[in-house]
This record gives sequence, structure tokens and C-alpha cells, in this order.
Amino acid sequence: MKRLLLLMLFTARLWGQAPALTTVQDTFYRPLSAAPFAGTVRITPQGFTSADARAVVGTAESYSLPAALAGVGCVELVPNTSSSPSGTSYQVQFYGASGQPWEETWIVPASTPVAAPAAPTSVTQAGTPGSTTYYYFVSATNATGETRLGPGTVTTTSAATLNGTDYNVISWDAVSGATGYRVWRSSTATPPAAGATGLHLVGSTAGTTINDQSNTLNSATVPACNDTDPVLRSAVLVTRPPSPSIQFNPTQVIGTAVVEDPLATQTITAPVTSGTPLELKGRSGNTDNVLEVYDNAETPALKYAVNASGLPYFEGATSDGVNITTFSVADPTAPRTITVPNADSVLVVGDSGASNNFLTAVNPSTGAISKAQPAFSDLSGTATGSQLPIIVDTADQGYFLGVQVFPAASSDTTASVTAIDQTRVFQFVLPFRVTVGNIVSRVTTGGGAGTFYGIGLYSAAGSLVLETGALDANTVAINKTAITPVTLAPGAYFFAWTSDSTSTALSAFVVTSGGATDAILNAGSVEKVGTANASAAGVLPASMGTISALSIASIPLVSFER
Repeated sequence: MKRLLLLMLFTARLWGQAPALTTVQDTFYRPLSAAPFAGTVRITPQGFTSADARAVVGTAESYSLPAALAGVGCVELVPNTSSSPSGTSYQVQFYGASGQPWEETWIVPASTPVAAPAAPTSVTQAGTPGSTTYYYFVSATNATGETRLGPGTVTTTSAATLNGTDYNVISWDAVSGATGYRVWRSSTATPPAAGATGLHLVGSTAGTTINDQSNTLNSATVPACNDTDPVLRSAVLVTRPPSPSIQFNPTQVIGTAVVEDPLATQTITAPVTSGTPLELKGRSGNTDNVLEVYDNAETPALKYAVNASGLPYFEGATSDGVNITTFSVADPTAPRTITVPNADSVLVVGDSGASNNFLTAVNPSTGAISKAQPAFSDLSGTATGSQLPIIVDTADQGYFLGVQVFPAASSDTTASVTAIDQTRVFQFVLPFRVTVGNIVSRVTTGGGAGTFYGIGLYSAAGSLVLETGALDANTVAINKTAITPVTLAPGAYFFAWTSDSTSTALSAFVVTSGGATDAILNAGSVEKVGTANASAAGVLPASMGTISALSIASIPLVSFER
């Protein structure tokens, strides 16, 4: 298939290696008749520096697309999607036989075509050499297309008649990404014309050596451009030129407005290696804000500003310039960091009309509070360490007991269920993050042969979070059950236990109504609850269901460990 070569080399090769190229290949049609386009194509780039630091000048090039090509054309262009400055484009004009040109804008992405092979490394003779001169050129192929011809290598000692005895052996280096090669021959140093069809081809091979054993060449079309990784016109066509980034030299930012009423987003690009992309400096004696940001209201209101002292401040729902929030740090001796929660959570809240402090420092190692009086108060009292729950956001150590309190008890007792397969739960608050991989419990009285019990935790919403599964309830023993590790976040949970025998008893805390436990639990009695969903042979239900019974009983002594 014939192709039109529109080769755009906007960098002089004398100055160094040419920039990388992307092939745009497609079939072009007239917009009204849908007939294949024929005429002149004129491409004008804006000057830019390519991503590989090559200077591309903005000169126009015109090429003919004859009717014989049936609208099929390809053009190799320097990619400009990552060029500097950003926002450059190619203006492409199609001039038909008459009328106004059809014009469009292209932005060309980078591609990864197979490189054209280097000149053959050698041309040697087999049989009887002679004095005939031949030039050989190689192109590389892949599943998509073919590269242009690489540079040629000459031999001046070839036999006049090439055959199975007297022939030339052509060798070349492999090219990354190529799956095959085609070898071309010419009697002069000029390679066969790009896009021309004729007797030029020696043959094809998947290797890097071929034998030229015939004076008669094969008919083939010389590749017009590298189409091993082409892009279609649809991949480069844009409806309007892009908005360029703003790039200034230090002395160019003068005046009160650099960009006013932009039609698109404006970008300030940072320097390539180091340096501040934008600096806003106040002026001595000027007491106005250094920076102001307004909302999108019909009458824009000021929402954020940096004042003359360089301190940021924020307006509330009503922008009045008076009731504002300012952030400042007085001469810190080390870096300071405020971390916002990574979920829906309140960082700091002050009471309406408060005149007291409502934020204090907590030593993360000891939990000791360094407070300004009165701190963490209800506007009338002061705070102590025991009044503040310390949240530890680490999950790699520690353990907890199923009740998360330490009742005043001189010895342990036993806990049992009051009905077969009853799910009993006790709600508690876990004040730290922890990963649970083992659950430890102790059977003090066996429930009989073939009986089972189970331990687990439910979420505050009643969904099963972790469990032991069915454990042997007949053997009196300490059971340490390994489970798939589960990381629990601080919050409320239901500690759950069950058995399929009312004779089964587990080691438990001594719990008495009105004792020390009640004070910790803030209750007049210690209540465990039965739930609507029953267990089955020591296996807890996936959901505990609604609360169906309340009772006072001891709580199993269970350790949830790493």
C-alpha cells in the first residue's frame, strides 16, 4: 500500500541527533462528498522544545497528496504533548482542487516505534567475487508495520551474476522490538524512493542475515514512514488550540494582573530541577493582604487570604473581614505537624461563646496532660488525666480483655449460658487500635462429650467481626485459638460467648452488683444480654440480632491477643 511521506524534521541534523517522532497515519476524506482527499497538505507547528530537549522551529511544510494514494497518508511529527512551553499545537490545512482549505488542530502524543536498523554491519561474498557494486538497506517489521529504510552499506566486489554459488551475504544488528526484517538493494548510494513500488526487495527474514542469490529483485513498496506504532488522526485532533502554561523569567512579572479573564485553566510550571514555581512578595509599607482568594458567588466574597505578615486567615460563612480565623506559630524550635483524621472525624471544636481553652497538649508516651486552666472543660470545671480517654492509633502490639475493665475481685469464678445455643453479649469500648490473631479462654467445667463453645466479637451494629469457631467444651483446659488476624479500630463492640451445653463453664471475672465494676461501667448493675439469633454447636451467628434478654451474671475471662 502506498503512503505519503510527510517527514517533519524541524531540527538540523548537523546540530545533533534528531528528536523522537510519532507517526500519524490515516485515510483522509473530503468533508462533503466523502471521497478520498487529494491535494496539498500544509502543516505549521508552533515553535517548542521537545521532551528530549530538541529545539523545534515553527516553520510550515507543504506536501502533495495525489489522487493515486486514495487519501492514505502518514506524517512523522515531533510529539508536543510534553513539550515546553506547554499548550503548543500543529495547524494542519488540507487544500483541495478549489475552495477554502479545510483546517484543523493537532496535538501529538509520544509513541514507541521500532527504530530503523543501522547500516548492515557487513556484506561478504560467497563463491567467486567480482567487481560489481551494490548497496544494501534494511528495514525492520513488527506486527503493526514497518520502519523506514536504514542507512546503506556498499560492496564493490560482488559477482556480476548472483546465483546459488556466487552470492552476497548481508548481516546487520538486531533491533529491539522487531519481529522481522526486509532487505533492499540498489545499484547506487541513493536508496529506493520512499513510497515507490518496484523491483527493490531482496527478501525477508526473522534473523539478522540474508543471502542475495539472484540478480532479479522482488516487487515491493518502499515504506514511506515508520508505522510500527502509529496513531490515528482521532488521537491527535482537538477542537481548539490548548491554553498554554504561563512561564516567566524573574524580571517579567510586572503589573497588577498577569492573566485577566482566561478562557481556560492557566498553569504555572515549576522549574525542571529545582526552584520555586511562584513567589508572591509583599512590599515594605504596604499593609494590604499579600494574597486573596474569592468564591464563585455572583458577587465574589473573600474566603482565604495571606495578610501583610504572611499569616493565612479564613473567613466564615459571611465574609466581613473582622471575624476571621488566623493560624500562627510563635517561634517554633522544631517542625510542627497537625494531622487531620483520615475519616469523617472532628479535629477541634470550640463551644459557642466559649471563653475557656479547649485544646491542650497530651504527652503521647505517658498520657500526661499539660493544660492551660481551665482546659478540656465544660466552661466551669477543669480536666484531669483520668477524664480523658487516650486513643492509641497503633495495631502492632498489646492485647485486651473481653470487658475492657478490671473488676475488683480476689479470685476468678465461672460463667455459663442459661440456655443451649444462646448467644450472650456484653458491650464495651475499645480505646485503641489493635490487631487480633489469637483468642485465649479456659474451660473450667466440661459440658459433656461432643459439646462445643465459641467466643467472638460483634460490631456496634451487630455484625460478627471475629470468632474462634466451635471449640471443645468437654475438656477442661486453656485454649489458645489462632484466627485470621483482624485489625480493630477504636470504638464500641459486643463481646460474645455461647455453648450448646448449659453445663459448660468458663473461667470468668467475679462480678457483683454495686461493686467496683459498676462504677467503672457507670451502671447500677452489671447486665449481660441474650440476643435473638441463636448459635449452632459453638458457632456464633453472623448477626447477633436484637436484644432479647437482660441478666446479671459473670463475664468469661477471655484475652484477645496479637
